[in-house]
Amino acid sequence: MARMRVMVVDDNRVWGNLLVEYLEGEGWHAQCFDRLQSMAEVKAYRPDIVLMDLDMPVVRGDDLLRDMRQCPELKSIPVIMLTGATRLDDDIVALSQSWLTKPVDLRMLSRRIHELTAAPPGQSWVRESGKTRWERDSTGHS
Repeated sequence: MARMRVMVVDDNRVWGNLLVEYLEGEGWHAQCFDRLQSMAEVKAYRPDIVLMDLDMPVVRGDDLLRDMRQCPELKSIPVIMLTGATRLDDDIVALSQSWLTKPVDLRMLSRRIHELTAAPPGQSWVRESGKTRWERDSTGHS
C-alpha cells in the first residue's frame, strides 16, 4: 500500500523541510512547496492532505485555500492552516478543516492529520493511480 501524500506549503523553506522530515519519520510521504503559485502544482502533486501557511509573500494561503475550494478536483482535500495568528477570519476557518498556531505542536499536528484522513470503520485507505479511496477490509469485518 502506498503512503499518504502530505503537501506542505510554506515560504519558510527551513521550517518546511523540518516539517517534511518529521512527517516522513511518521510514515507519510511529504514534500515542501515554498513558492506555490497555482492550482496546477497542487493537482500535479495529488496530495491527500495539505498543510498550508497563511502568511506568504507571493500568494497568501487563504487565497490558495479559496482557489482549492472552487476547483472540483481539489475541493475535498483536507487542509490544515498553519499560522502565527491567534485568531482567523470566520471564512478561513469555514474553508479549512483545521488550523494550528505556530510554533506547531508536532504531536497535535499528527493527531489532526490522523483525524482528517482516518478510514471509516471496516475500510482501509488505498492509493492507486494517484487517487486515494477507501476499500473494504479484506476480512470484511468492521
